[in-house]
Amino acid sequence: MTKSKVVSFLFAKRWPLLGTLLFHLLLLIFLSVFTVKQRTLQRPEPLIAIEFEEDVEREPETEYEEETQEQHAREVRSDRAVSETAGEDTRESSRNVTTSSPTRAASQTRQSIDEQIERELRELEQQVIDEQRAAGYGYTKEQAQELIDSKRNPEVEKVPEKQAVSEEAVKGETNISYKLENRYDTYIKVPVYMCRSGGEVTVNIAVDRKGNVVAAKVDQQTTSTTDNCLFNQAEKAALNTRFNSSTKAPELQKGTITFRFVAQ
Repeated sequence: MTKSKVVSFLFAKRWPLLGTLLFHLLLLIFLSVFTVKQRTLQRPEPLIAIEFEEDVEREPETEYEEETQEQHAREVRSDRAVSETAGEDTRESSRNVTTSSPTRAASQTRQSIDEQIERELRELEQQVIDEQRAAGYGYTKEQAQELIDSKRNPEVEKVPEKQAVSEEAVKGETNISYKLENRYDTYIKVPVYMCRSGGEVTVNIAVDRKGNVVAAKVDQQTTSTTDNCLFNQAEKAALNTRFNSSTKAPELQKGTITFRFVAQ
């Protein structure tokens, strides 16, 4: 199985994999909470020892002394009731904290797993693309370079110019269009640039059958600016562009991408 198939497989199966991880995570949380509750319920209640005094003959007490003892007994019972109520509140608070903590931990863990999977998929995809660019995929690096170094191609000039329609391409003020026969863009990101000047920059590109831009170079004959800052941003954006895959396309297909930068 090639790396591209591995990427496709992981990307296609990402939701079942996430579902399986979430199921086991929720099961673990449930078992933890159940175990904590069982231990709490099984904890023996504190025994209250009541000592009974033996009946002994005692001298008659005065009325004042009896009232004093009864008042003291009532205060003791009241203090004991308050203490027991406070103890029950404390145990209930502990159970609530124990129950809510795993829930917050599960939410944070789930978010962390989603971010990690997304990051690893992007890194793997970029690694495959870089390896294809470095080794060639049915072509050599020299062929790709020769294609973008060539001057105006009459066949490319005849291709109708298309406006970029992918989601990232329509964000921001930079206008993007391209010429690539029988292909359409799936990802073109608007360059984030700090250049002060503006202008129109056309980039010659070489695209493989998978839709990857394997080489890019500014065509200075059709470019309206000489700002190297804009050149660098345009070439970087062109290399990150993706088009649809096509088995009917040439191994290397020449085209152009035009970026119309607004002055900052």
